[in-house]
Parts: sequence; C-alpha cells; structure tokens
Amino acid sequence: MAPKTKAKAKATPEPEPVEVEPPEVTEEALEAAKQLKLEEKIAMRAAREAEVAEQTAKMNFEVKVNETIEEGRKLEAEIQEAKDLGLSPFKAVRMRRKSKDLEVGATDLLSAALDKIFLECNCEPKTWPLPRIAFRDGAASP
Repeated sequence: MAPKTKAKAKATPEPEPVEVEPPEVTEEALEAAKQLKLEEKIAMRAAREAEVAEQTAKMNFEVKVNETIEEGRKLEAEIQEAKDLGLSPFKAVRMRRKSKDLEVGATDLLSAALDKIFLECNCEPKTWPLPRIAFRDGAASP
C-alpha cells in the first residue's frame, strides 16, 4: 500500500535491489529446449496441414455436390427433350437408369454429411418424441 502523504513517502527507506545470479545453463538444458522447440514446430505444422486438408475436403465436397446438381439438371433437360421429341422407350429406360444412378450417388455423397450433422445435434430427451400440437378445430397433429 502506498503512503498517503509526501512526508511518509520520503521517510520510508527504499528497499535495496537484490542481485540474483542467472541459473547455470547446461548442454542438457539447451538440448531439451531445442527438442521442445522442434516438437512445437512439428505440432504447428501438423495443425496447419490438418486445417488445409479440412478446407480442401470441404471444397471438394462442395464441388461434388455442385457437379451432382448440374448432372441432375442436364439429365432433367434430356428427359424433357426425349418426351418432347417422342423418342423410343429404350432411351427413356436408359435415362431412368442414369437418373437412378445419379440419385444413388447423391445419396451416398450427402449421407455422410447428414450423419455427421445428425450426430452433432444435441437433442434433449424431453424434445423427443415431438409434442403433439393442438389445432384450432380441436384435432391434434398425428
């Protein structure tokens, strides 16, 4: 606590500085410090690489989703064109097969992401099952 008046401040003697000798540095301590610094650099590099890999995976996922959407649009246009031109039923069967393959591919692509989202969802047991909602006319939701 600092003195409240100048007189008391002048009357208090200043403590003499204590001289502390620096610790002796040994070769083992230097080697341990170098090793620790190297491990720290390795950990930081691994963290950066993991971050880059995660960003790349996200970008690849977005690209794959966009490609799937574009393929679906092209296939939809082909099906519409086939209907308009009245092409053979075999071509329609082939397009339905393409459509089914595209659906399976999209489901496979999105299922992993949806599983991750579902597992991260923190739903309390009180919210499941969803509560029934009473409507104005007295009927409850199914």
